[in-house]
Amino acid sequence: MALAATLGSATLKAQYGPLPGGGYGNSSINWKYETATRTLTLTGYGRIPDYSNLQPAPWAKHRAEIKSIVIGSGITSIGEYAFAGSSALTSVQIPAGVTQIEDYAFANCSALPAITLPIGVTKIEEGVFLNCSSLRSVTLPQGMQKVGDGAFANCTSLPSITLPLGLREIEKGAFSGCTSLASVSFPAAGLTDIDEGAFYGCTALKAATLPLGLREIDKNAFWGCTSLTNVSIPASVTEIKSGAFGGCTGLRSVTVGWTVPPMPRYPIFPSVPVANVQLNVPRGTESTYRSMPVWNEFLKIGTVANAEVDGRRIYATDGVLYLTLPKPELVRIFDISGRLLQTFSAPAGSSTLRLMAGYHIVQVGDTAEKVYAD
Repeated sequence: MALAATLGSATLKAQYGPLPGGGYGNSSINWKYETATRTLTLTGYGRIPDYSNLQPAPWAKHRAEIKSIVIGSGITSIGEYAFAGSSALTSVQIPAGVTQIEDYAFANCSALPAITLPIGVTKIEEGVFLNCSSLRSVTLPQGMQKVGDGAFANCTSLPSITLPLGLREIEKGAFSGCTSLASVSFPAAGLTDIDEGAFYGCTALKAATLPLGLREIDKNAFWGCTSLTNVSIPASVTEIKSGAFGGCTGLRSVTVGWTVPPMPRYPIFPSVPVANVQLNVPRGTESTYRSMPVWNEFLKIGTVANAEVDGRRIYATDGVLYLTLPKPELVRIFDISGRLLQTFSAPAGSSTLRLMAGYHIVQVGDTAEKVYAD
């Protein structure tokens, strides 16, 4: 239903009505578009339905005008293509009760500069912010588990991203084509998979320090990251697929944590002059790397201390955290949901800290451990 508010010769001021069918299931959602403020407001409860090109949202004819979207506190889910193509959109308020944002919900919102997602969102679905070319600030909640296929693809103004603790998987092409993305802060623990082409063509990316616990780097994950100079791969990685770092022509150093290097089944560094790249390996393993395919193509092989095991111990017993560190380090304590509880500087040598009962994640430098305090 669409109603026009008119007075004499005044032009259209507002359009509003319920969503067809009242939303899904027990949902009851109303929408209103104010032409004076160019604001779309949705109120009620439940989920905003899925839409498509064949079945567009009732406010679709205003997509080129909408500057602001206000979503009411009772709404729990934003459907597919709900606000896609809102090319003038500069402000979105997503309430804490929203737990799902479906495929392409904000795709092609080319003027949107910033987005903050609420704590209940555990996955960004496929293409949610695809082609949001003005997006410069993204705040993701702790506890988010997945960034979906192409979720931020071609967000060409995004300069940096902090991926939250609790993230498990970066799916296919999630940040592909983000040509301004110079810095990615990976979570200290929990991330297990970087999927195909996740950072493909991120030509401004300077470094990739991958976290302990990562298991797989899929094909073409960092292909064409021509500004990438330093890569650090932890010992937890068991498979690196074809072209994972292909075309990274600016690469200067690769640091790996394996004491027994893997035998790659695919070319990992195609179109990279690895003879000029420094390969840093654990102390005592140089001869092994020099004898193995792929790794023996690196002519400059140096060593690093086994920081993950040498002199560093993190454990808890009887409600007390015990730390043994080879040098002073910053320590962060998180609860199991990823909420930061405490930050402190620990000295070299042994130190202790009493913990509340339950599971905790302890981050020390680039190492994270899950401990239990009874």
